Amino acid sequence: MYLFHEDFRIYGDDRQPYGVYVEESSAFYHKHTRITERGYSLSCAGNKYLWKTPPLYNFKKKIRFSYKYPTGDARFTLLFRYDKATRRGFGLSIGFAADETVIFRLCKFEDITCTVIEEKSCPGASYPVDDTSYIADLVLKDNMIIGCVSGALFIFNLPDECNAAGEAGICRNDFLGEIILEDVALESADEIERKIMSAPVTAEIPTYSGGMIPYTLTYSAEVIGGVPYLSFTLDGGVQRRYDYPTLPLSPGQYTVEIDRIKKPYVRFGGVKYYLHNGSLNTSDPRLHWRDVLSEWFDITTLPVQKTVAISESNKIDKISFGYERMEADGYKMQSEGEWEFVFDGSGAVIERRAPEDTDFCKVDSVKNDVYKLIPDDCVRRDEVLRHFDGNHYFSEAEPIKFEFCVYTNKDPRFITLRCQLLDVYGCPLNDRPAELSAERISDCKWKVKSAPLPVACYRVIVDVFFGTAKIAGRDVAFEVFDINGEKCAPLESGLPFLFSVPNEQQHLDRDPFDPWNPYESCNMEHYYCCTSFTGHVAEDRRTWELTRPFAREWYVWLSDHRTMVDHDPEKHKDIVKYADYMYFPVDDETAVLRHDYWNINSYRSGLLSVLSGFLDAHPDIRNKVGWSDGEAFTKPHLEKLLVAAKNDWYSWANRHYLECFKRQNEYFKERNPNFKRACYGPFSLYAIPMHTNYFIDGFGFAQGEALAKDIYNGFCQFEDYPCSCAYQTYRGAYSAATILLHNPGLVIYPEQYTSSDGGCIDGLVKFATPPLGAYRMQPWFNTAHAREYVYNTAYYKNGGYHFLNKYGFMHRDLTPADVEYFVRHWKAVVEHKPARPLRSTCFIAECSPSDDRVEDWGKDKIGYQHIFNISDSGLGFVYETSRMSGLPCGFMTDWDSFAGLTEDDCDLIVLPSLAEAPPKAVEHIRRLYNQGVSLFAVSRVDGLEDIFGVKPSFRKSRVNVISDTIGNSEYILPLDAEFNYAPDGAEVMMYAGDEPVVIRNDRAVLLNSAPSYIGRAHYLDIPQLGGFDSISRLLRKVCSGMLRQLSDPIAWTDISNGDTVTGLTLIRDERGRDILLAIDYSDHSQEEVESRVTETVVCFKDSGWKNIRFCEDEGKDQASPLIENGVLRGVHLKLHMHQSCMIELTN
Repeated sequence: MYLFHEDFRIYGDDRQPYGVYVEESSAFYHKHTRITERGYSLSCAGNKYLWKTPPLYNFKKKIRFSYKYPTGDARFTLLFRYDKATRRGFGLSIGFAADETVIFRLCKFEDITCTVIEEKSCPGASYPVDDTSYIADLVLKDNMIIGCVSGALFIFNLPDECNAAGEAGICRNDFLGEIILEDVALESADEIERKIMSAPVTAEIPTYSGGMIPYTLTYSAEVIGGVPYLSFTLDGGVQRRYDYPTLPLSPGQYTVEIDRIKKPYVRFGGVKYYLHNGSLNTSDPRLHWRDVLSEWFDITTLPVQKTVAISESNKIDKISFGYERMEADGYKMQSEGEWEFVFDGSGAVIERRAPEDTDFCKVDSVKNDVYKLIPDDCVRRDEVLRHFDGNHYFSEAEPIKFEFCVYTNKDPRFITLRCQLLDVYGCPLNDRPAELSAERISDCKWKVKSAPLPVACYRVIVDVFFGTAKIAGRDVAFEVFDINGEKCAPLESGLPFLFSVPNEQQHLDRDPFDPWNPYESCNMEHYYCCTSFTGHVAEDRRTWELTRPFAREWYVWLSDHRTMVDHDPEKHKDIVKYADYMYFPVDDETAVLRHDYWNINSYRSGLLSVLSGFLDAHPDIRNKVGWSDGEAFTKPHLEKLLVAAKNDWYSWANRHYLECFKRQNEYFKERNPNFKRACYGPFSLYAIPMHTNYFIDGFGFAQGEALAKDIYNGFCQFEDYPCSCAYQTYRGAYSAATILLHNPGLVIYPEQYTSSDGGCIDGLVKFATPPLGAYRMQPWFNTAHAREYVYNTAYYKNGGYHFLNKYGFMHRDLTPADVEYFVRHWKAVVEHKPARPLRSTCFIAECSPSDDRVEDWGKDKIGYQHIFNISDSGLGFVYETSRMSGLPCGFMTDWDSFAGLTEDDCDLIVLPSLAEAPPKAVEHIRRLYNQGVSLFAVSRVDGLEDIFGVKPSFRKSRVNVISDTIGNSEYILPLDAEFNYAPDGAEVMMYAGDEPVVIRNDRAVLLNSAPSYIGRAHYLDIPQLGGFDSISRLLRKVCSGMLRQLSDPIAWTDISNGDTVTGLTLIRDERGRDILLAIDYSDHSQEEVESRVTETVVCFKDSGWKNIRFCEDEGKDQASPLIENGVLRGVHLKLHMHQSCMIELTN
């Protein structure tokens, strides 16, 4: 039995399917065909298309086909017993008539002549329509051909001369439109001689580009009926997870590895045979939502098998498997480059190389000292040695030596090489020229040498030329390490504290700094200063033996939440001993380290015991709550508790758990003096709107010095996901500034992600870019996000300005392109560390307990209590409106430090409630107002009613529509809103029904109701701690106008409607230079990620600036100075979506 099948989904670089031989009638490159979504389109007449089978006499054939723009009889012919050498044979011609008949013609072909032998008309088939599949069945048996086409039956007797085996195929007639072949299946019982040239051999493909489980390639060759064929099958990989030993699973690990292999192919005899023309995607069998996500990710079920006709009937001595790119989740640091793996006839790997038709430069380093750091008994030492053979490490005492080998088919006489030695940011070093003299040691091999360098990270850039044309290049990072293991090279270079935590992915055994990584010249490992091997992997490999010599720290979760099955520290003494940062669960936690006192689901035995102690000490509160020990604690009980004694209860519980943290610290420090706690925290920023530090207490943490000293004495892994959750990058910086203001010494390291194909189980990610959370982001997004934390976290405390100054980021599985962009642009931070903001808006980040509101509002799907604070709600709303109004970024302060500010520091003060404000602070507000500083209040203005032109008049009113003074109105969610004041000489700028919302009196504006009341969001109907934010566009527009009118800024944008997409920051750096930072705040439109460019003009007051200087090279394409009479009047900006720009303003 001989079988042939072609589905036209896979094709060669010539865009022709492998199962088709084209008998050409013209020189057109397209061979009269094209590949479409439906299949192989025969787009015009003239050629014949023969299946690559041995000559056949009898067979059965089924063809599925469709039409595009069929006209006339839309005729095509099925060829059989055709001799391509003499171009003679027979065919069945099929045409469609308008009267629902099919006209069949038995034809004979001789050269270019087609003669009709017999014609029949058969009823039963309607005229074909566009994009509809039809079936043609044909049976060729001795002297007869029978079959059916679209329901019309036919039978012909064949002439006696039709008596020789031959090729089968198809051709089409001349009509307007296309016939599209979707699938061809052929079966023959002819006796056909078969000869095996190479028996099946299975080769294991190295996991060089990532992935934990190797793929396999099985290949063989045979001659069938005189035609040589190559067969190959791709199998294995992550789909075979159950066939391999696995790490212990934790229920919290909900993601699995998905591999994406772009354009995988087999190369044999100099020809590429693709297994997929796009991305062949496979997944771990434990993929969640498997039915949905298998389709969403276009998962291919292995094995994938292909048989192709080849030109020579030789034994397989050499065969290659390759791809343009492979990307495995959790292993993206290895995803750079296209590679081929060459195997011999036995399945052994001969070499790994760039594709043979690609010019490529291989980089090798010549070093010795790094091998002294590798223990003789380290785990899998052969893999470790290969890793350091292929990656680039020198000690401070070693000269820098590299060798470059160029692989090319070009004449080596005309090959030249240029080499530069630069710092990690791609800039020249201070003490030596960038250019290195390369010595040629053979036709295509060079070497360079430089003197030893200090501990840091560097890069060597190689450009290869053929004549004057660049044909290849490499940008390779390397590291000079401290032989004593004390100084960390990336930190010595000024890079931030970078790490990548893999806690959510099952079985992952890779880290960016990973001595077992097979990838050569892996730049990313030189940028990361902290590893995050899971406990099981670390114990198995004793990772600390190979990371500590390079001054890399280790952050690990010793917890059954995601990472460990058993987290008893007495059973994991090595983890406790060698971890530099560790998360270990605290007593009674609801989420990691948290107790979430506002969530009814937190109130289990442990927390209830603490609550019982609190209520025993406060019997009056117990009476109000109405709960007794032993009975169920319900949501009504919780609401009464929070209304009666929220802050007292929080303080009591936080004191209790602070002692738990201290006991843990003592335990772990006895076993590891370097123990530091790190974890998510202090709250889940992505899940809540714009908030200050005020609500940290409700998550179970005592604020103040204790937060950094006793709880997060390592760092907070800050869950800020602006691109994943489609909010702006300023949210995290705002909250971080208020947290740092009130919690001295706390270290905050935000998380950063990359583009996603979707599938996240978190609804806040999944629905931010529906339906399943797939989004694209450009590499510059994370740079803009990082700059928010560096430059937009200003706070004034103890007589001076401060910023977040311990830089670090959790990079979760970023691609090499993402990280390289981030690293190169970090240079601007190194060169321009902020010292103080220039005059801008002051936000007094203090919240009064009297502003707390507890509501049983919304459908409350998961037991959350809706709690918000009026001052907190207002401060966040005004900050966000300010950022979207083209005004310079403001800074934070507290009541104690506020007295040190003058009119030179701020032009506008945003006030929280003054109900509990210190009298001296209120006096200072009045003093600054009299000196020309404007005011914007978001709550009570006790003691300043005369300035705001209002009088106390508290009431609640049902509101459902708001309106401004020029006729604009907007329906909002109906709510019972609170209003504190009535106008007393002031002007009302916005009403909610008849109630004044925005009140203005000269240079003082009052927001007379919390934004959470005016246009409340209710996304998913799940209340969050801190409350829902306002989504009212009209409220933002009116407040934006007020902010622009009240402010007297140094710089502003030419767009002022509250929807500007360019955020401004003005700072003075540590060397006294004035810096403008601009960040694009476009909406997260996925349709415009690649294309959107926004133009903005930044206008300046006369501040003595005369020109600009670019902080980085790409600034030349982003900013143009607007100069009048030698004075800098503005800057014209052109920014891509979510891009940032830094320029120096010069005198």
